[in-house]
Amino acid sequence: MIPLASIVFASYALILLWLAAGLIRLPRPHLASSPPPFLSVIVAARDEAVHLETCLEALSRQEYPGEWELFIIDDQSVDRSPDIAREAAARHPGWHTAGNDFVGRWRSSKKGALETAFLRARGELLLFTDADCTPPPQWLAGMAAAMGSESVLCAGFSPLVAPDASRLWRAFLLVDTLAAALVAAGGIGHGRGITCSGRSLACRRHILSEIGGYDALPDTLSGDDDFLLQAVASSGRHRLIYALAPSTAVPAQGPSGWRAFIRQKRRHLSAGSRYKLPIQLGYTLYHSANLLLWSTPLVGLIHRPLLLFLPAKIILDGLVLFLWSSRLHQPFSLAGLLAWEPLFPVYHLVAFPRCGEEISWKTR
Repeated sequence: MIPLASIVFASYALILLWLAAGLIRLPRPHLASSPPPFLSVIVAARDEAVHLETCLEALSRQEYPGEWELFIIDDQSVDRSPDIAREAAARHPGWHTAGNDFVGRWRSSKKGALETAFLRARGELLLFTDADCTPPPQWLAGMAAAMGSESVLCAGFSPLVAPDASRLWRAFLLVDTLAAALVAAGGIGHGRGITCSGRSLACRRHILSEIGGYDALPDTLSGDDDFLLQAVASSGRHRLIYALAPSTAVPAQGPSGWRAFIRQKRRHLSAGSRYKLPIQLGYTLYHSANLLLWSTPLVGLIHRPLLLFLPAKIILDGLVLFLWSSRLHQPFSLAGLLAWEPLFPVYHLVAFPRCGEEISWKTR
């Protein structure tokens, strides 16, 4: 049993250390373009009246020295979202509203909303965020600076926040988003496209045109941001970057409880079946090793040395995530880590989409 557990732990550690090595290899931002590039900011909204006004207010406070435009694409909302968008656009020159021009074309209606904005955008750089996000004032400037003159895609950090939830739940959400960002940034450091967050994402418009726009991406209910990153990275000739500056971190409204969290994760995980085989194998190996290490305490009741493997895994996770949070200039919570560790394998088992299950992109 000890040799088998050692192999499982070594496999888990190698994956984690590969991601950590990717963080070290993350490209340094090159000199920013001069003059500042023209930006097109894209927000797709569906029944987001509760959050949209806050998001647009945050975008109105952007401190960007160059020219930029905003597209607010309403995706068949039945609440006040279209009215809020039109009222905001009337107050700000260069802000535009539109409906989804591709309703029913793809399984994900959000894909149609993003394609609508992409086809109308004029900016050299496209910046994406969600209607429930609050971009800080330097977000546009920070993302443009991170892109520089050579990068074609820049992913950013987006912590989930739940102000009305308990302190422990907020700490759990932060650790969970740190872990997801670790996979994104570690992969980018190796020049690989694995995952990223569409809540803080930038891409050159001509690159999206080269890959055929959203029409060329897999027709899934979720994962358009992941598939965009993977498509750009697959050529191997484009420079990817991860934005580390605190000014590029975009807080997003997170689920306030377990049920909403599971619904959100189920939507995110639904795209995994269309990932490329190496990515699927990597995730399978990682989650299998994680589950097996969590089973070692049960066997450890008979073989006591096995009791050491789970604490070693938690310490390794904590060390890597702590160093990563320091690199991002984000807080780190030991209580959040200890809550996240046992819940991580549980929520992946519970949230894994069942065959034939319908999931909306708006599910939280």
